[in-house]
Amino acid sequence: MLGFHHEIYNALIHDNPVFDSNSRIYQQPQSPEAFIHCELVTSEDLGTAASYFYQVWYAELRYENPVLEILDLRRRRTDAAIHALTISQHNAMTFLFTIQRGISHESI
Repeated sequence: MLGFHHEIYNALIHDNPVFDSNSRIYQQPQSPEAFIHCELVTSEDLGTAASYFYQVWYAELRYENPVLEILDLRRRRTDAAIHALTISQHNAMTFLFTIQRGISHESI
């Protein structure tokens, strides 16, 4: 979990053009449906933010050779949620990424 926490922070939050530094990552070892929950805040529209998330997921965050990978996007009017299950030959991980619109402090 700690490794994914750092990877998510570096890929999606730190100095990111789409997701705000107010985004948060929570490790939830007691929650097998989402061992990591990441609340992503964006000033972009949800479609742009979700598309960017997928680009980063496939380029930087996923296992190199997943045995199984399921990404389930649920989009609502005010937010989006992506549930992810990824399994490698020796590991498995579950995630919940929520994307919500917010005001970036950088633009204030």
